Amino acid sequence: MTKIGTPPDHTPLGERLAERTAPIAPDDDQYGYAHGHLAEAIAQPAIQLQEAFDPVDAASFETILDPTRCPDWALPWLAQLVGLRLPTSITVDEQRAFIVALASQNRGTPAALAAAAGLYLTGSKTVYFRERDPDSDDPPYTIEVVTLDDETPDPDAVLAALMAQKPGGIVLTFRQVEGQDWQQVVTDYDTWDDVVATYSTWDRLVEREPDA
Repeated sequence: MTKIGTPPDHTPLGERLAERTAPIAPDDDQYGYAHGHLAEAIAQPAIQLQEAFDPVDAASFETILDPTRCPDWALPWLAQLVGLRLPTSITVDEQRAFIVALASQNRGTPAALAAAAGLYLTGSKTVYFRERDPDSDDPPYTIEVVTLDDETPDPDAVLAALMAQKPGGIVLTFRQVEGQDWQQVVTDYDTWDDVVATYSTWDRLVEREPDA
């Protein structure tokens, strides 16, 4: 007999239900795969339970606790487990990277702050950190975060991400520079001769473009 219609694109749970109840519909392909579609429709409300408790090729809760394999819908829940609130403006892939980089054990570290800022930066996503110099007049527990003008399309978003990630009690200031400032030059080079050997012009120094 001629097959009628097309079988449904089953989810794992719908496919399992259709297979286990197949004896009651031996001629399903002759009736537009009505049984297969019904099995999928019954399975749909329980898909999230299946993904959490009975994932494919994994133990219960194994994938939902892994940021690289967690179902998309459960990422906000997983983020809460490690003390995070996911930004609503980032993609699913960025959400996974956000959870990995900013999990509680990394919270407040330079790497975590850079990852938080990086969600809203472009290009090389350059971030400079300046912690308080014990010999300076700066108050204790301060940190300055500096990004590049042309890599920071939304400074307010970067600042909000940094403030959400910084440790409590730390005073954070944030600003942007064209390429680098004097503090970065002092940090990167021991002597002025080293600077002159690296940059042939003032503009190249300001824009942080070393000679080839």
